[in-house]
Amino acid sequence: SELALSKADAERLGSVRQHLRAAAADAERTMIQLKGEVGARRAALEEQHKLERRRAAAEANCNSLEMEIDAERKLHTERAHQAKEEAARLRTAREAEAEQEAAEIEARTDELREELE
Repeated sequence: SELALSKADAERLGSVRQHLRAAAADAERTMIQLKGEVGARRAALEEQHKLERRRAAAEANCNSLEMEIDAERKLHTERAHQAKEEAARLRTAREAEAEQEAAEIEARTDELREELE
């Protein structure tokens, strides 16, 4: 009958089916390989994002520490300036006291001299 396949057509059909099965198996292997690559890339991106978050946190911490250090430095500079001013004020007060004492001693010396004469 016309619907029956010739032997040659049947062989060609078998060969085409074999090629299709081989192509399907290749496609399946390629898909599995691509899924693996996609998974590896996803994991690498997740790791990269985690590292970027850590870097950002470390940078924020560093900036905070720098601000603290600057504030401490300003405070110490201010305290040192105040200490220098206080030392100068005390030195001036001591010098004034010493001059006053010297003037008193000189006056007393003059009084004693006059008494001796």
